[in-house]
Amino acid sequence: MKLINELDEHLREEAVNSLVFEAEALMHNPVYGCTAVITNLQRKLKQAETDLYNVKKELATYIGPEAMMPASLYQPVMALHVGNPPLVVYVNPQRRVGKCLRMGVDHRAQLVIHSGRKRATTDVYEEF
Repeated sequence: MKLINELDEHLREEAVNSLVFEAEALMHNPVYGCTAVITNLQRKLKQAETDLYNVKKELATYIGPEAMMPASLYQPVMALHVGNPPLVVYVNPQRRVGKCLRMGVDHRAQLVIHSGRKRATTDVYEEF
């Protein structure tokens, strides 16, 4: 209790919650306590990161290597479609020319995928 009183007032609640969590973890697992919980969460996080990497890798086979880039390099693009709310698709603003021209596609076109209660549709529109 003395240690908690020495903390800043805004940190006390967090400290008490941490102590309660550790005590409950020790009740469930007297040997490892909260270490077992943390280890399990780290394992799940690592598995989720691996799964995300694999999904991005597979996605890159469909839309190109830009799928492997961090989302912060993309900008959101949205289109209005009557009766079908748009799903935001992130488009790399630097990728305007290149593959699109070789494929005979207008390099100004942006892909927007609509999803809603109706069947999913895919539309292409120009944003530039």
